[in-house]
Amino acid sequence: MLKCDKCELAFPIIDKIPIMLIDFKKYISQHRILSGKIYRLASSKEVKKFLKSTLDGIIWENDDKSRIEERWTQIYNNNRNNNFYKIIKSHIEKFQKVN
Repeated sequence: MLKCDKCELAFPIIDKIPIMLIDFKKYISQHRILSGKIYRLASSKEVKKFLKSTLDGIIWENDDKSRIEERWTQIYNNNRNNNFYKIIKSHIEKFQKVN
């Protein structure tokens, strides 16, 4: 989990990617299919506990946006060897070493 000391918000890290949303519960309510996939990818008990508490009592929206997210993931995977992504990745790796 990634936690902000100032605002005390907590963000799950799934497959080495921090999910940084102010209202994670609202986001996940729009992505029912994705919520199950995220839970399966969670590797720590702390993240699974966070996800369970988020999903508890959630009101699912009718329009599931998971397929749109899957499409963007596919676009990213097809282009991740692009120079732009290499530059971004190098900046992220430097950030991780500092913390």
